[in-house]
Formats: sequence, structure tokens, C-alpha cells
Amino acid sequence: MMKFTINDAYGIHARVATQIVNLVDLYSGALILVVNGKRASGSSIIGLMQLETRKGDIVSLEYLKPMKNQFEFEKLLSKIIEG
Repeated sequence: MMKFTINDAYGIHARVATQIVNLVDLYSGALILVVNGKRASGSSIIGLMQLETRKGDIVSLEYLKPMKNQFEFEKLLSKIIEG
């Protein structure tokens, strides 16, 4: 299970959530992001923002459907979440 540490002082805010959703869509996948026991679809901007993340929180991924290129996807997602 992949894990990322949030480095943005504002956590997963609107811009970051939009980037995540666009990336999930681009790679035709389906996943759930889990932070502090809360879960949200990687395809929902509102859901991601409702995770109420903070800098230092750990994000875990649960794949519901494989990504086209999971390694590349995770590398790009890491840049979005960890900066």
C-alpha cells in the first residue's frame, strides 16, 4: 500500500484536489484516499477536501481498479501530495 506525507501547509485544498482528480481520470483508475481513518474517492474534489487534511498527515491509497501505469501514476501523485 502506497503512503504519502502531505507537505502543503493547507493540506488537500481545492487546487490539489483538482489535480488529484484530473490525474486519476487521466490514468483511468479508481481509488480511495485514506487519511486519519477518513476515506474519499480519488474522483471527488469535494470528497478529497472533506478529508480535512493538514501538513504532516499520511495519505494511504486503496486501489479499486488498476491504473494504466501505476508506477508512473504514483510518481506523479507523489509530486502533487508531497510537493
